[in-house]
Order: sequence, then structure tokens, then C-alpha cells
Amino acid sequence: MDKETAIKLVEEFYRYLAAEKGASPHTIRAYKGDLDEFMAFVAKSPASEIDHRVIRAYVWPYTRA
Repeated sequence: MDKETAIKLVEEFYRYLAAEKGASPHTIRAYKGDLDEFMAFVAKSPASEIDHRVIRAYVWPYTRA
């Protein structure tokens, strides 16, 4: 998936949470914090596409104990 599409989908997800799912502001804030952090990582990535390698690079530091 290209970065521009991912940005649009994240924004649509925020709208879905609020309008259709009726999620609480706390839930939306939690999702937003996580997704904004991931999207900031993606923005710095030299890769033009978001694929399993980009996701793995993001998750890797959190999986090491």
C-alpha cells in the first residue's frame, strides 16, 4: 500500500470510530496515538510502499524483551 492511501485510510478509520462505531473519546485517542506514531515512522521510512517489511521494522524494537 502506498503512503498516501494509508494516510487516507487512517483518517477514514478515525471517522468510522467516532461516527459509526460510537467509540468513546478515550478509545479514539488511544487508537490515534498508536496510528499517528506508526504513520510518523512510515513517513520517515525510505520505502515508498507500506508492506510487511516496514511493519516488521516498526514492531521489531517492541518484540525484543
